[in-house]
Amino acid sequence: MDYKRERRRGRGLLLALLGLVLLLDLLAGIFTPVLLWRQLQQPLTSAFLGFTLTAAFLDLLPTAVILWAIYRGSWPGLALLCISVIQSVGGLIGTLQFGGTGALNSNTALSAVLLLARVTLLLALFRHDDVSRYWSLQQAGRQRRDLAVEIIVFVLALLLSYSSGIIAGYIL
Repeated sequence: MDYKRERRRGRGLLLALLGLVLLLDLLAGIFTPVLLWRQLQQPLTSAFLGFTLTAAFLDLLPTAVILWAIYRGSWPGLALLCISVIQSVGGLIGTLQFGGTGALNSNTALSAVLLLARVTLLLALFRHDDVSRYWSLQQAGRQRRDLAVEIIVFVLALLLSYSSGIIAGYIL
């Protein structure tokens, strides 16, 4: 058995899944405000699009830190991903239950695809041989200070994300 090749394949698949979740989350962050702005019958200006992109990137920071922690083999990062999957399932069920036929739109479809990507990432971490082996090796190489660094970076990302929400409330 070629362990280096299996490790590279597991790393590549894990990076691809993490990138897919990050890309879909970014698309959801950009698509939702643009859709709401168009429902208000407002023309899309460059200032609004610039602000939307900036807010989407700032809102994406906590998710990016969680995915980075998962890549590094962090159990707390995995727990936060599981919590986000449970929240997404609850939000999607609530949207479909209380939204009626009006809930069947592109925003709901994007939420369902993002949920599917997160569940696929979880399944790959637990069930795919190469990915789970690579993740176990990453986890074995962790030190105590790694968790402290991840917590500090996550708190900073949450503060930046929260500040973008406050600024958006003042501007809009």
